[in-house]
Amino acid sequence: KMAQFQPTRWFISFIGTGLLLAAMVLAACGEDEPELGGERPDGTIEHPVADSIPHFDRDHVPITREQGIDSMEDPPRSLVALADYLERPEPTDARSIDIFVSDALHFGAVAVGGERLVMLDTRGDQLVEYDVDTGEITRLAEQGRGPGDVQFTEDLARYGTDIYVAMEDRRVSRFNCDAVPCEHDRSIGLDVAAHSVAAVDDATIAVLGHTLHMADDPGDADDNQTPVRIFREEDEPVRAFGAAYGSEVHMIQGAFHRGGIVGHVKTPERYVQSLLRLPFLYVYDDQGRLQSTYEVEPFIYQMVQQTDRGARRQVPDQEWSKIRDVRAVEGAILLVRARTHQNPREVGGEGTEAAPTQWGYDIREDYYAVDISNEESYHVGSHAYEGPPTEALFITDLGLVINEAGELSL
Repeated sequence: KMAQFQPTRWFISFIGTGLLLAAMVLAACGEDEPELGGERPDGTIEHPVADSIPHFDRDHVPITREQGIDSMEDPPRSLVALADYLERPEPTDARSIDIFVSDALHFGAVAVGGERLVMLDTRGDQLVEYDVDTGEITRLAEQGRGPGDVQFTEDLARYGTDIYVAMEDRRVSRFNCDAVPCEHDRSIGLDVAAHSVAAVDDATIAVLGHTLHMADDPGDADDNQTPVRIFREEDEPVRAFGAAYGSEVHMIQGAFHRGGIVGHVKTPERYVQSLLRLPFLYVYDDQGRLQSTYEVEPFIYQMVQQTDRGARRQVPDQEWSKIRDVRAVEGAILLVRARTHQNPREVGGEGTEAAPTQWGYDIREDYYAVDISNEESYHVGSHAYEGPPTEALFITDLGLVINEAGELSL
């Protein structure tokens, strides 16, 4: 007979140690991985889930804090100025702009025609022009649905002396700033609610949009599988592509598509897309073919619950990150702004339906320069503070526009 194997204490100890080490390695590997959602015991589904994130399994180019802008060869002057401000955020030469806008979350600014700024307050639906030399302020558009009016504004872009205003009521308005002040030129009708716009040339724009439906018909989501549309002079899109969050429930898709961003760079010609609650940038060529993907690290996913009644965000007692802005700076260089809310805490209120609890966070804004020509990223700097988000910075040809809780300076 063959001798029966009798495990010794040494062997048992060896196996146990090996299992423990394996568990420790697995834990370490997953320690920095952002947590994803899935189905919960009560039947709700928390999003995002890996299978629904577009191109989740690709090898993404990391966007990290490891390499500073001082490692960048010939960085654009605007990025150097931004880095200097983030290092010393109290400039003595900042000029106050005598305009008050709603807040720092719903705002955009571009420079046009010499010494003029055009600024968009998306919460207040204000489009104003500011003459830096004279201090004169001109309201360029009234709130409304008529030609030249603005309503449900989302984003602002510039090409040459033309500016474009994206609106959720399925249109983009163009204003020509050869005139002083800028004048409404035309309105472009869309087949989607526009969340972001990028100007490609004097006759072409890219729009990131989302169709809005009143019912959760599984077929609704089919309209949103190609969220980036390219429009020329006509109102019909000439091309549609892009990365869509994979859900058949339009409220879930909307939670990721609203606040998404489309950008454009010319050398090489590329379209760049992001989705608000995901850490990825998707880069496409001029035919809409995916070329590369990038991932902001670190990043904390904000969970969205899918229930029988639709979708709701799991706020406020969780931490989360969002990509808040993606803008072309110079050549193939993008400026990416990511915001993280950490250490949630109750700061007021009774916690009832009539008086909901107010929450405070530690806010961290990180700015990255991404060169898509050589797939390199650089950390420009960061800004940390307590409270709700109260500050946003915008690079323009006239300098850095600083929005602190609705108060502006240049």
